[in-house]
Amino acid sequence: MFIPRLFLAHHGVITDDFRSKIDNRQSTIGNEGHVTDPSEQFERLEEKLLRAIELFKRTQTEKRTLEEEVEKLKVESKERAQALNAMERELIALRREREDVRSRVEKLLARIDGLTSSDSEG
Repeated sequence: MFIPRLFLAHHGVITDDFRSKIDNRQSTIGNEGHVTDPSEQFERLEEKLLRAIELFKRTQTEKRTLEEEVEKLKVESKERAQALNAMERELIALRREREDVRSRVEKLLARIDGLTSSDSEG
């Protein structure tokens, strides 16, 4: 937060030592190549805002893409679950059918055994 030096000086917060440190810091900042011209500061701020806007747009696009992919995967998952359920029902039906066939074959074999055993007795 920026507090004007005049306010600080008026309330006795700024001492001469502190004032010299501020002046030294400001001259150092100016010598380090930091922007001191308000129009340059505005341009840098504008550049930062434009970069932030571009970043926001890019993340929004990525978010929409990911949301679409999530929806696609949900639909695909639901379809696979339905296919799995159908396969499970078919497997149960095939097992029942196999048991029925086994039972019928066993009955036929028992009849054949009955016929062959009565033929061998007589």
